Amino acid sequence: MKTIIFLANRGYALKNSRLDIISHFLNAGWKVIACVADDLDGRDLQKMGVELEIVPFSRGAALGYSDVKCYFQILSIFSERSPDLVQAFHAKPVILSALAAKMLRGIKVSATITGLGHAFVREGFVSKLAGLGYRVALPSADVTIFQNSDDRALFLRKGWLKKCDHKLIIGSGVDVARFKFVNRASKVGRPVISMLGRLLAQKGVNELIEVVDILA
Repeated sequence: MKTIIFLANRGYALKNSRLDIISHFLNAGWKVIACVADDLDGRDLQKMGVELEIVPFSRGAALGYSDVKCYFQILSIFSERSPDLVQAFHAKPVILSALAAKMLRGIKVSATITGLGHAFVREGFVSKLAGLGYRVALPSADVTIFQNSDDRALFLRKGWLKKCDHKLIIGSGVDVARFKFVNRASKVGRPVISMLGRLLAQKGVNELIEVVDILA
């Protein structure tokens, strides 16, 4: 039986956005393992037949002792489980899993860059450290997948990956059976404005408020 390991910061990230690809491997007869933080969504993946390895990734912080512990934990999991393929999402899972796979050799690694995250919102020490991590780790990945052409351009400009070792896809996709169209046309003739994103400044909330003020 072939084995694939998915790594992400949280079980929610896999359950919410990667359920179809996980189901694909399960249905194809692969052993599927998820390395995520200990959360309810990770436990839900277990109910589907996914084996769970708890790896407490720290989010949004500079490299520290907890990350070193995570690296050695991932190294131990890879050594014990001998995966045929590793699929990692988010900065630290991508960097740590690529470095661990390089130590063991023979493990195919797919690294997906879903976005740049908090580290790159402002230029500073954390962003430089993340850049160094990508520069060291990504050459060990068999392929780096981007969902944004600007992110890919940045990584190429910075020299964080080789030109031939990456792919650009449209995005994670939307399950139109799960998210069905709803006609929200205003009955009083006023415009309806929607925003898809978290309520964070870097997601454009302030610009949304300005647009609402102009159109109101």
